Amino acid sequence: MTIWVRCYWDEEDTWFYFEVDAEGWVIRQVELDVITAWCQGVNKCPNWVNE
Repeated sequence: MTIWVRCYWDEEDTWFYFEVDAEGWVIRQVELDVITAWCQGVNKCPNWVNE
């Protein structure tokens, strides 16, 4: 089972999403810039921005 963890960094107005596996290791990281809606680290980013 994987878990997603979300963190916000207010200095850069950026959300960080981490996918964590069952052993606690981060297997994917996504960065989303709130101001520009720029996303890095996952192929399905446009789906996230539009939701």
